[in-house]
Amino acid sequence: MFKIIVMVLAALNMVLFAPAIIATAISNPTPESFSMSFALAGFLIMTAALLVWATHNLPERAPVLFWNGMVRIFASSATAYAISINLEDVARYAFVAFDMTAGMILIMGAIKTSQRSLWELLLWRVR
Repeated sequence: MFKIIVMVLAALNMVLFAPAIIATAISNPTPESFSMSFALAGFLIMTAALLVWATHNLPERAPVLFWNGMVRIFASSATAYAISINLEDVARYAFVAFDMTAGMILIMGAIKTSQRSLWELLLWRVR
């Protein structure tokens, strides 16, 4: 089941999130965010490829999943903070809820499938 969740997250990055960021950048270009939008979309595409790669050997590639979960939690926290100081629309709470949940699933799944401790995954220790 965990492998399916990881593949769905990869597909969402590749098919939904990255194209949406590119479409937004093209339809509403601003000097402040145009190139960064493409960099973010590229990062999401690379992340999708890494998630798919990790599913081929979950126990050994668990640190990739763990750190993707950490990035998702960090991004969700930053977005929640931006909402609280009125830099983002309240509708972004949907992103916060989704990515926070996905991040926790990735972290807990990485710990369970690799049978490594949180500390080992944090330090990227491989056996």
